[in-house]
Amino acid sequence: MRFFSKNLDRLYSTAPTSFKTLLLLQLQESNNIVACISDEEEREIIKEELDSFPGVIAVFFNGISTAHFIHGDKHHVVLTGDPEETVHAAELLSSLTFRIIRIGEKLSIEPLFEHLTEIGYRRVGFVEEEGEFAKRGGIIDIFPRGEKEPYRIELFGNTVNSIRIFDVETQRSKRRVKEFILEGIVSNSTKNRVLVLQEVKGIPPFKIYPNPGYRGNISLLLEEIYRLKEEGFRVIFFTTDERKTENYRSLFNCEVIKGKIFEGFVFEDEKLAVFSEA
Repeated sequence: MRFFSKNLDRLYSTAPTSFKTLLLLQLQESNNIVACISDEEEREIIKEELDSFPGVIAVFFNGISTAHFIHGDKHHVVLTGDPEETVHAAELLSSLTFRIIRIGEKLSIEPLFEHLTEIGYRRVGFVEEEGEFAKRGGIIDIFPRGEKEPYRIELFGNTVNSIRIFDVETQRSKRRVKEFILEGIVSNSTKNRVLVLQEVKGIPPFKIYPNPGYRGNISLLLEEIYRLKEEGFRVIFFTTDERKTENYRSLFNCEVIKGKIFEGFVFEDEKLAVFSEA
C-alpha cells in the first residue's frame, strides 16, 4: 500500500500517530522495520493499528525471544522504546536467515545439501529425527529443526513438483502443502533487509495536522470530504468492517481501505486526507 509519494523515513514525535502507522505500513512492503517510539501508549496504538491490516506482522521487541515471532518470508515491524533496544532489535532481525522451499521453484540441490550440512544437519538413508535429510532418486526428505513432522519434496528434473508432510514411522505421506521454511539457510531474497527508524523530536518540516472528530455527523463529514476533493486531495476512509466497504465507497465517493485507524489527519504537502470510522 502506498500512501505517500515522498521518500519519508523519519518518525517525528509530534506527527499524528496514525501518520506513523501508515508510514510504517508503506515501508514494510520492501523492508523489515525497527521503529523506535518512546511513548509506550503510542507504541501500543501503532501495534494495534498495524495488526488490523492483513498480512502485517508487528511485534514489541523483547530480546532474543522476539525471534520466535519472526518467521516466513514476510516483512515485520519491530517496535522498540529506546535507542539501545533499537540497535539490538536491528542486529537480531538482520541475523535471522531462512529459506522457503515452495512448489514450482527450481532447486539447486547440491548447494542446499552443503548449507544443510554446514548448519549441522545429517544426511541419512531414511529421515527419522529433526536435523536429518535424505535423497532417493527424485525425492528429498527433510526434517526441519523445530518442526513436529518432516517434509518430502518430489522433483521433476530440478523443479519442485510437490511437497508433502509424511509420517516417520510408516514413511507414508499424510498431506500436501505448498511450501515450508528452513531456518538458518541463507536466502537470496532481500527479506532480511532492515530499515531502522529513530524518533525525531520536534515539529515535522511539512504541514500535517489531525482531522477533527466528526462524532457521527455524516453531513459534516461529507461536506469536508467534498471540500478536500474539490481542492485536489486524495481522500482515504478506513473501516474495520469489510461488509461496509462498498457502502462507504458509495456514500463518500473516495478510497475505502479495511484497517483500523484511530485518528485521521490531513497531510497538505502530499494532498492526502485520511478519515476513520473510529
